[in-house]
Amino acid sequence: MRKANTAIKTEKNVCPTVDDIILTLNGATVFSLLDLYKAFHQIELDEASRVMTTFQTHIGLFRHPHARHETNTVAEQYISFITDNALPDVFKLSDVAKATETDCILSCVRNALEQNDWKTQKCKLDESFRLYENLNKNQELAVAYTEDGFVLLRDPIKPTLLPRDVFSEVSCDFCGPFPDGYMLLVVICDYSRFSVVERIKSTAADTVIPRLEAIFSIFGYPDVVKTDNGPPFQSRAFRELADNSGFKHKGITPLHPQANGIVERFMAPLQKAIKTAIASRQDYKRALSRYHMNFRNTPQTNTQTAPSELMFNRKLKTKLPKMTFDNKDTDIRDRDSLSKTKNKIYADKKRRAQRNNLKLGDRVLLKREQRNKFETAFDPTPGIIIAMKGSMLTIKHKGKEITRDVSKLRYVHGDQEPVQTKPADNTSLPRNRPQRKRRPPRRYDD
Repeated sequence: MRKANTAIKTEKNVCPTVDDIILTLNGATVFSLLDLYKAFHQIELDEASRVMTTFQTHIGLFRHPHARHETNTVAEQYISFITDNALPDVFKLSDVAKATETDCILSCVRNALEQNDWKTQKCKLDESFRLYENLNKNQELAVAYTEDGFVLLRDPIKPTLLPRDVFSEVSCDFCGPFPDGYMLLVVICDYSRFSVVERIKSTAADTVIPRLEAIFSIFGYPDVVKTDNGPPFQSRAFRELADNSGFKHKGITPLHPQANGIVERFMAPLQKAIKTAIASRQDYKRALSRYHMNFRNTPQTNTQTAPSELMFNRKLKTKLPKMTFDNKDTDIRDRDSLSKTKNKIYADKKRRAQRNNLKLGDRVLLKREQRNKFETAFDPTPGIIIAMKGSMLTIKHKGKEITRDVSKLRYVHGDQEPVQTKPADNTSLPRNRPQRKRRPPRRYDD
């Protein structure tokens, strides 16, 4: 249309307001109705000028008038060819493998994953390579070999099933500590997403257990309590509480918070509400109550139902006008399953996930959780898999039995021993904090 626009004289008119139009229509008695969709392309063009109005769409070329005509110029034929043949019909895994094999950056990523060394690769300064390095720290990349080459994959997500009833399974975690010395004990029902938050001064079992008993006295004892294996949940007092109350303590895989995703995901908006209240110079305890009122009465994405309605089987009275809907348990389960399936398909496709082929007796490398700049991401000393339970693996490593998620382990190919790195000499490093002279208590003075 560029050539046509050069021959069109534009007019600059001020768009009238509603008041101007009403003033113009004052005193009128006869009105006409005009549909705007009929107000365009009503002037017939000469045959030689119609080619200038050609425009491209996803289904081919069109020009004025609306009927499509055969292309009669080389440019139109070329555009039609590109439109019809630009994208392939099928994108195969072999095509991805061949393209990955010839890509310099992806080859460096593969070498870095196999050698557990991201600092000596020739593409280490490339921005894309650094993105893959960060993705490996957080998302756990892996290499899969095919007949045509290799591709980068991740382990598939395993969504949890919806519990059988309200408060039958709950998840617990801690948020904080905050500058005022308090922290929050968060308990969420995995079925309804109903949350309960208690302010506590310590994570000791003597402090946590009475708060849990107070919550259980309101909602009843659950069947399963899921935690992150924190110190209060590994104590003897908590084991006695589980035995006396009749619930099962289910500890997630250590250092794998994704396994306790419901309560972990709840922490981000909770902390945001607290920070907003403090930045606004408000009492964050009152802001916490307002946040709970909004969260408990807002329909969730998975179930399309408010947590308070699922928990109490009724709608709580809020400031919003009350509306009634008929929600059935089967509909909730269908929506929850459909939402989780969509999320799984999207995440697995985006991360190129693939099932792991680890088995008992395989030699694997263990990822370090806290390391300095001189250490590699994985411990070079391999371990042996001695137990498997889903994605939770137990390995024998340096005389100890360690349980980790499969994403924290890397398979050792062949019988070649990994290169043992010499630990860094830290004797010359400065101390982190200065030492002060400690004065003994006065009661020990002569």
